[in-house]
Amino acid sequence: MVSLDKAVLLVGKNSSKIDLSITLLLLVVALLLDLCAFGELLLSDQTAYWLIKHKKTAMLQIIKRIRPMIPANWGRKGKRCSKTLEQLSLLSFSLATRKNPLFCLRILKLLGIEETVEIYWYKSITTPPDQSSWEDLPELFVREVTAIRSWAESNDKGTDLKTLYGRRGGLALEKYDLSSDLEWSVTMEFEQSILVWHLATEISHQLEYRGPPDERDLVMFVRARGKNMSRYMLYLLIEHPNMLPIGRGQIKFRDLYSDLGNFIERIISKPFKDVTEKEASEKLEAMGKDGNMLVEGGDMSKLVISKGCELASALEELREATKWIIISDVWMEMLCHAASHCKGRIHAQQLRRGGEYLTHLWLLMAHLGYTDHFQIPRSRAIAKAVLR
Repeated sequence: MVSLDKAVLLVGKNSSKIDLSITLLLLVVALLLDLCAFGELLLSDQTAYWLIKHKKTAMLQIIKRIRPMIPANWGRKGKRCSKTLEQLSLLSFSLATRKNPLFCLRILKLLGIEETVEIYWYKSITTPPDQSSWEDLPELFVREVTAIRSWAESNDKGTDLKTLYGRRGGLALEKYDLSSDLEWSVTMEFEQSILVWHLATEISHQLEYRGPPDERDLVMFVRARGKNMSRYMLYLLIEHPNMLPIGRGQIKFRDLYSDLGNFIERIISKPFKDVTEKEASEKLEAMGKDGNMLVEGGDMSKLVISKGCELASALEELREATKWIIISDVWMEMLCHAASHCKGRIHAQQLRRGGEYLTHLWLLMAHLGYTDHFQIPRSRAIAKAVLR
């Protein structure tokens, strides 16, 4: 208001009408933005929570009467919960960063923000616009729990799902008698297991379907599901590492996709700008048959690349349907392991933004009694849920 008063005083002076018009326009826009921000705050969940906590019921009733007059999504970017799985692909990143390097990379390095900018930029150009929906995944989880319980009971493995899912994919390998060959891939550090299985999944997804025609539709469905869960887990590892039980995190994502891009450029004898993801995957799978060839030096990113290619090569020896069922089951086990080991307060923070799928899976597991994040102390009057 003070600025508006100053602007009015300028009318009688030797001021340009254009300058005055621009000033008034900017003031009006600023005022409208402040009003919008106030409206968003007034209709927010935080305000409703504060009013309920302090028993301001009269004000709460006024807001409830105003709310129906406001568009449902006003002040929000779409729905509260998008029900989509965010996706990140290591293979896509490694090719995109080599083919289309950022023009200001040196400046970004000086500022120490090159990895953040690269992830933001290349994620926008490598992620498909039709993000994967997770609406069918809760049902898949319930079906898998039923199947796991039946299998565990018949094989004297017990029925404690917290213990079974603590194996992070080992159960799926044991079901298909692959523990002796591939157990190393799920007994590594959790961060390494995610990256190794992600790279193997990306390579397998790019290879040609080689199963019988009558199984193609089913395999393609399971294949897409496994790929989507793989890319979602990488997204969590890079953008929400605090939701995963990975400790300090020893591998820098930028080092990993840079090393992978360098390796692909070295093993493919054609201009890198013409290399497709399918061609790169075929070469990586072939090199995986001799994993020792990939490790140059002892850093962790090269070890992950080596083991990822080795795992992809081992999976290619299985039937197409079996391979993708195992991949999908391993990722579901890893998701459940991550969900049950994430702290309750971090899940609660995610719910303010609609919630990651991992948080919704955690709530489903809690509802079914497969996590210990909720305690229900009993009293005479009320059973109060306490979030740890």
